[in-house]
Amino acid sequence: MRTSPQPSAAALGALLLAATVLAGCSAPAAPEATSAPPAPTSAAPTAEPTASATPSAEAGETFTTQIGNASFALPAGWSVRDASAVRMDHDGRDQWMNTVHVLDGEGREVLLYTDGAVDAIGAVTDEWAVVEERAIASALPHDEGLATAAASWWIVDEAGMQVFAQVSVMPGDEAPWGIFPAGDTRLAHFMADLTVLEPCQDVVDEADALACLESPAVAELLDVLASLEQVDVPRDAMP
Repeated sequence: MRTSPQPSAAALGALLLAATVLAGCSAPAAPEATSAPPAPTSAAPTAEPTASATPSAEAGETFTTQIGNASFALPAGWSVRDASAVRMDHDGRDQWMNTVHVLDGEGREVLLYTDGAVDAIGAVTDEWAVVEERAIASALPHDEGLATAAASWWIVDEAGMQVFAQVSVMPGDEAPWGIFPAGDTRLAHFMADLTVLEPCQDVVDEADALACLESPAVAELLDVLASLEQVDVPRDAMP
């Protein structure tokens, strides 16, 4: 993990993964370079997370992380479960790490926002296509000048056809990375779990992938992803 304010393209590239969304935490592992999106991991917690539910009563209500570094809009009736806590970073130091589960009006966990000492591994894919790309409301600059956007895309790798809707660094000449800078030494994921959506189940070919990623349900998730606003905070920021 670099100690400069923003990770380079090489540092991010070393963290990319063909994600299994909403993955659990694990200790840092030596990553392989990849162009597919990552799954979030972190070091073992040093404090038990305190979960809370914050229901949304009106469309456009904004959720803000406890350290104020990220916020996004919730549709009417949606809620969050905030499991953020102090955990150990890759250097063995305490750091506040955000873990925010977003539930839709049916109580399904459809989005996950995480940042801090995230990590990922994966394999390169040559077969991919971006279906939709939207600028997020406010992004921190990337030191390589690459855009951060809410995007939907599909890839084909050893696991077969996979579909994604996430905020991601957009390198342009390869699949979105599914990971993005979030301030002083922080990396972040803001991703959808498409497996809970009916149009996105049993995706085996490009036609299935397009039916999923062009569906109204995914468009609604992209609305939330694109509403992300980022604020840089110090590495040791606490609530």
